[in-house]
Order: sequence, then C-alpha cells, then structure tokens
Amino acid sequence: MAKRNQFSAFFSFDGRTRRLDWWLIGIGLAVVQAALGVVLGRLLLGSWGWLQMENTQGAAWLSFALMLLFIWPQTALSMRRAHDRDKSGWLVLVSSALALTQGIAMLAAPDFMSAPMVPPFSVWDIPRHLLTSASLVIGFWLLVTLGFLDGTPGPNRYGQSPKGIGQKNYVSPAVD
Repeated sequence: MAKRNQFSAFFSFDGRTRRLDWWLIGIGLAVVQAALGVVLGRLLLGSWGWLQMENTQGAAWLSFALMLLFIWPQTALSMRRAHDRDKSGWLVLVSSALALTQGIAMLAAPDFMSAPMVPPFSVWDIPRHLLTSASLVIGFWLLVTLGFLDGTPGPNRYGQSPKGIGQKNYVSPAVD
C-alpha cells in the first residue's frame, strides 16, 4: 500500500490512527478552530469572538461556518481512531450528524439552544433536550472509547497497527 501524504490523511476515512495522534491532532484542530473563531469574530462581527457578542445571529452563522469547515477532518480523524479499535465508526457519523443538526437548528430557531427550560415551554424544548442528551451520551461514549482505550494490537480489518505491532520488522520496546 502506498504511503499517503500527511495533508490527505486529514481528509481520509481509511486506515487507523493511534490514540496519541488522535489527542494531539484533535486538540490542534480545536485550537485552530477556536483561534479562527476569535479572529473572524473580531474582523467580521466587531467583537473578540464569543466573549462580547452583540450580534448573536452573526455569531451563530460564524460558528456554523467553522463547524462545516472542520467537521470533515474531525470526523475522519475519529473514524480512523475507531478503526484502530476495530470498530466501524458509525457512531462517529451519528455524532457528526447530531452536531450538524444542532447547528442547523441554531440558525433556524435562534432560541433553540439557549432558551431556558421554564414555563411557558416552547415547541422546541423536547426536541432540543433530546438532541442535547443524545449528543452528550454519544460524545461521552466516544471520548472514553476513542480517547482512553487502546487500539487493537497488530493488524485488523482496517489495516496495519499504527504502532507497528504485528509487522515483520517490529522490534518490541526494551523492558527493564
């Protein structure tokens, strides 16, 4: 199999990603996304990001645009991490779909995510809380399984181990 360059690896759903790379690249993507949000918020909306946002609808559009920009590499990264655990990654796709749904709902009904849960209740309250609850449960599950559990040692149905375990020229680390 030909080795792909690192830039195309950001967008590929094929192969496996080890846990350390998942954390480092994931944190890096989040930092870049937040920094872009702050800078673009200042340039486009006249405030320092979401800290002093008077234009909440503009902030919602900016958040959604950044989510669209980053959702593919974040989903691909998590999918490859799921592959390292010998899982199909369908839960990663469900999580991304929930995030997109929440983003669209935030644009369609600005009070969808921010309205308090007090009487009189809005027509949006039940779907909002179901969507938020599903996102939290799936997100927590993915955090535990992708972020803390080790991958499959050796090759699996998604490829060779990203750690090199199970390959012909693999040398085990020295043990004291």
